[in-house]
Amino acid sequence: MPRWNLRSANAGKDWIRLITYPVMAGIGGLVFLYLTYQSFFYTQYLRISWEEMPINVKDKPLWNVAFLAGFLAVAALLWLAREKCSEGVKKRMEFAAVAFAVIWVLVAGLWWITSADRVPEGDQAFIYGGASYFIEGNYDFFGHGCYCQFYPQQLGQIAVVELFFRIVGTYNYFAIEVACVLFAAGTVLLGYLILRKLGAGFVTKILYCLLMMGCLPLIGYTSWVYGDLPSTFFLFLAFFGILCLQEKPKWYIVAVVVCSFTMACLVRKNSMIFMVAFFILAAIDVISKKRWRMLLTAGLSLAVALLAYQGIYAMYAARSGKEIEKGLPVNSWIAMGMQESWLGYGWYNNYPKETGASLDWDYDAVGETAGAYIRERMQEFKADPAYAKQFYKMKVLSQWNQPLYQCLYFSKNFTEESGPARGSFMDRVYHTEKGLADVLFWADRWHFLIFLGLFLYFVFGVRRSKDPMEYLFAVTILGGFFFTILWEAKARYVLPYYLMAFPLAVLGYARCLGLAGTLWMKVRLQDASGRKETSED
Repeated sequence: MPRWNLRSANAGKDWIRLITYPVMAGIGGLVFLYLTYQSFFYTQYLRISWEEMPINVKDKPLWNVAFLAGFLAVAALLWLAREKCSEGVKKRMEFAAVAFAVIWVLVAGLWWITSADRVPEGDQAFIYGGASYFIEGNYDFFGHGCYCQFYPQQLGQIAVVELFFRIVGTYNYFAIEVACVLFAAGTVLLGYLILRKLGAGFVTKILYCLLMMGCLPLIGYTSWVYGDLPSTFFLFLAFFGILCLQEKPKWYIVAVVVCSFTMACLVRKNSMIFMVAFFILAAIDVISKKRWRMLLTAGLSLAVALLAYQGIYAMYAARSGKEIEKGLPVNSWIAMGMQESWLGYGWYNNYPKETGASLDWDYDAVGETAGAYIRERMQEFKADPAYAKQFYKMKVLSQWNQPLYQCLYFSKNFTEESGPARGSFMDRVYHTEKGLADVLFWADRWHFLIFLGLFLYFVFGVRRSKDPMEYLFAVTILGGFFFTILWEAKARYVLPYYLMAFPLAVLGYARCLGLAGTLWMKVRLQDASGRKETSED
């Protein structure tokens, strides 16, 4: 367990850690104790052919126990191998493990995107289609009540795709899928490098590689022509750069962090949650160690990201000859997140766009309408606390307790001619209940292992001796959790936090097993000492 010794010699200058670290560990422990409990007994999923409606079902607890036992057995075998292998052998085993994990994701991802021609729909189509239209000089998306006027934040992602399309050709969504495969493999590699920077041992890094190879949502989203995997990759790269910056305060590392965060924000603006976590921990770093470089790097990253957006808005305004409007107000999405419909608790129901259309896209009026609805809904929750508790419980679980995170649901749009080969594994997954159940079974077991490991990380892995920046992913995950309580509900939004949980989960297992091993050694030494005293008597 972490020790918070208020009487230590460093307590005077470390008071901020003595306050914030236990709070982080306590909140994280409680959140993931609850989510681990729910993932042990229940699970949620979406039927592929249905609407976007979460279904809650009972889980398979005995299988969760069996997989946990198997995972711990593998960990024990690796622990024994660590004691018997030389450093050279262990380094070669590590290299083989991470190389195999990266190659596995590359091969699996390429197989996934070539197994069917998944035609982008919804936001995907607007992103790659808009980028192609703009290259051709067609700016209809900027019309009154059109996509880029009520979603101007999407212009960041459209600009990146447009630049990419100027290299590979317009409407080439398959090229984006290939890029997503590379981003997925790169995320696996960066997770390994992050663990190295965090001082993880041989066993921890091998276990990470094994777990990442079984992360089905990572593979499933390679066909998703959107910013989820690219933004996750860039956030992993930013975190790795921040850890490097702790060791070497070099300008080129700062540039990597700033550029990585800017790219993450351009392709997925929800990446700002990472920046909030960065600022919080940088402030702790300033108070605790009087180091300003992290806070300055955070400020520079935020400034460059905001300037990049403003530059993109100005560029498209000049090219289209139309003013870029401010778009649908943020509170319209919060209002939608407070609504219950037949689709679920707080799930997307088109409320912001329908409200905007009904008010002729008067965004100020939309904001006032949404604000009034939020106040009304809060009064309803206040009047019926039991209903409010049930509402937010189901809203949270419908997002965080979905092991597939909608990866199959969002990859189902293909024609009969472009779909998977009849009778193939992929065909069974998309067109039979058993095929979906088989995939869900494996994803569900992994999901439980990761959440349990993350719970152990918050309980056993948070220590005052660690630098604040080492907890950047942990604080980001907690920020993402509270964000999903407020925002429109969608399991896909949890995907980046789920991927961030993998390196932290193996650290949690390693820390817990290390403490158990230390306790076992103490017991053995005490027994040996007792036997010696008895023999002398």
